[in-house]
Amino acid sequence: MENKAKTLLEMARETPARRHLPVDEQRVELAVAWMCGEITLMQARDALGKDKKASEAIYCILARGLRAAYIAGLLQKADGSK
Repeated sequence: MENKAKTLLEMARETPARRHLPVDEQRVELAVAWMCGEITLMQARDALGKDKKASEAIYCILARGLRAAYIAGLLQKADGSK
């Protein structure tokens, strides 16, 4: 029997989920604006510039903001499903 290698998504789904941290509305707005091409990554990073840790973790902030936007119903999947 061949042992098929798992995909990254399969491995991620097997990992226990952790508690979701709240994301404020400004970061959700920033993430959606970046995703839509209204601002660049550098502009998003500069907006967080006062907070050194936040500007260093820009992709984490954008990812959490996009997830929060999706959960809030502001985004949908490309095929139109939720």
